Amino acid sequence: LEQHALEELKTASATDGKVGVKRVYQNALRGVIEAFARADTASRLILTSRHSFRVPDWRGQDVAEELLEIEVPDMNPVEQEKHWLALLQSGAMTGARDEARDRAFLEQIWAICQGNPGLQDVLYQPLLKGEYAVLQTALSQLQAYHAGQVAAPATAMEDVDKYLQRIALEAYHAALTDTEQQCLRVLSLFDFAVPEPLIIQAGSKLGIEDAQTALQRLDNFGLLTHWQGEGLEGHISCYGLARKIVAPLSKEDLP
Repeated sequence: LEQHALEELKTASATDGKVGVKRVYQNALRGVIEAFARADTASRLILTSRHSFRVPDWRGQDVAEELLEIEVPDMNPVEQEKHWLALLQSGAMTGARDEARDRAFLEQIWAICQGNPGLQDVLYQPLLKGEYAVLQTALSQLQAYHAGQVAAPATAMEDVDKYLQRIALEAYHAALTDTEQQCLRVLSLFDFAVPEPLIIQAGSKLGIEDAQTALQRLDNFGLLTHWQGEGLEGHISCYGLARKIVAPLSKEDLP
C-alpha cells in the first residue's frame, strides 16, 4: 500500500503513529475492508503495508481498526535462499549463471541485508541481469555505511530501510548513461501506469536515443515498476523510491 495508496510517513499521527490513505484511494479501500467484514465466508483479506494506517468512514470511525496487524519478521537464511531461487526460476535472469560468482555476491548481499526483503530485492536485480560492477559499487557503499564510514542524515533514521535502498539506487543511477537518466526522468513525471510501447515510440521526441535499450537498462537495476492486472500488461512506471534520486525536468522539458 505504501507504494501507491498511503500518504508520506511524515504525516503519521502523533497519537497513534498511523498514516492516512490518499483521498483518491479511500473509498475503494474502505469498501473492500467493509465488504470482507460483512461477508459470511472463509475467505480472508490480506493487505501488505510497511506502516499502520487509518481509513475513516462517513462517521469518522477508522475501519482499519477491524484489521489484525501481523508483524512480518525479517527473512531467515533459508528464506533468503528461497527468494533467490524463486527469482532464478521465474526467468528474470539474463545470461548463463556463474554459480561461484553468484554465491560470492549472495553472501555479501545476505550479510548486508540481514533479512531485510526490500533491500535484498533491490540488490538482487543487477545480480540477475549481470550488472556486476555496479552491484559491487552499491555493496561497497552499503558496507561503508554499516562500518560507520558514511553518516546518515537525521531524517533518514525515521526509515532506515528506505535510506539503505536509496544508497543502492543512487549507485545504480550513477551508472546510467545520459540517455538512460533522461528516460528515467521522463518516467518520473507519471505516478500511474504508462504503456511501454508509448515511451519507445516517443523516445526520439523526448530526448531518448534507443528507448527500448534504455528501458532495459533501467529494468536491470530494478528502477522500473511493472504493473499487474487486467489491462495493465506492458505498463510501467518509475520505481517509487527512485523518484527521489532523479533530477527534476526543467520547465523547458516539461510538457
